[in-house]
Amino acid sequence: MIPIWTPDLKPYGKAVIPIMVWSDVNEAKEIDLYVTRGLLAVDVNSSAGRSDNVPIFVGVLADAKQYFAFSYLGRTFEFDAKFLRVARQKFGEECSKLVVQ
Repeated sequence: MIPIWTPDLKPYGKAVIPIMVWSDVNEAKEIDLYVTRGLLAVDVNSSAGRSDNVPIFVGVLADAKQYFAFSYLGRTFEFDAKFLRVARQKFGEECSKLVVQ
């Protein structure tokens, strides 16, 4: 889950919305995020088949040197990359728990 509570999305219930992700070293890329209970999540299990959302999101996040940003529904969130190291580590730990051996 992306650690941002989005009360403005709560009325939508469960939905998939497009967002743009980018960093100082990556061009903007569109991915779909699943929204439920006011939280954004990268969908790893798509009924439509394989999704590139996770590798795109993680790649943009990992490549960021100065900033990482994402935008949806007219809102933009930008993060200083020097503070992302802990978040990257935690995200990697959580993702490794999901890997099927």
